[in-house]
Amino acid sequence: MKTGGKKPKSPRFPLQCVAATGTRPLSRHPRQAAWVKGKPLILKPGDDFTPAIEALRRGGIVAYPTETFYGLGVHALNPKAIGKLFAIKGRPPEKPVTLIIKNRQELKDIASVIPAKATGLMDRYWPGPLTLVLKASKKIPSLITAGTGTIGVRVSSNPVAQRLVFEFNSAITATSANPSGKPPAKDAASCAEYFNGNVDVVIDGGNLTAEKGSTIVDATGTEIKFIREGVILFEEIIEFLKNRK
Repeated sequence: MKTGGKKPKSPRFPLQCVAATGTRPLSRHPRQAAWVKGKPLILKPGDDFTPAIEALRRGGIVAYPTETFYGLGVHALNPKAIGKLFAIKGRPPEKPVTLIIKNRQELKDIASVIPAKATGLMDRYWPGPLTLVLKASKKIPSLITAGTGTIGVRVSSNPVAQRLVFEFNSAITATSANPSGKPPAKDAASCAEYFNGNVDVVIDGGNLTAEKGSTIVDATGTEIKFIREGVILFEEIIEFLKNRK
């Protein structure tokens, strides 16, 4: 029996393409008219991020710009996705992976303890390139923590990274977009070339200019421990902590 009325509108992403790293379909974005099998979907910062969010939800990998280098994002609570991430990077399992979260409120799902000294550093340096090592929540897969029981986390100041994690509404990994031993990617083309079709989506945030990664400090002990000096100098943090006493 025929029915009257208008025809339903076509979905925004009517075409389907096979994702480079999986068997489930990934929505094809209008910008990606020249999509080729075996290559990632390329999005621009002003595009709809639905394909990237879909990829993360189904355990895929998204390369995206941060305030330092391009990062590789997977769902932080999906062990299979994390295993895939380690595999394409060739990352040793004894090396933990850091996370990006949307805001400090999300820490309750990531960290089991948030000491006052860490809160002070968040007040001063978040959003920004300071990764804080905290005691990990039991929700965090052991592969991410490398069995240490701790997790490195930050709130990114890059608007693309912020938007991605807000729309996904959960923590994502922030490991640099490069195979182990190679220089971190500073542009979208390098992300695509490095991983030979093993990344589902690349968000092209242009050429990044940072020369160092995020600074990493450990706030799990009685005193702040300095792990890696990056964009923020240790000397600056030491001076900040001294002035707070």
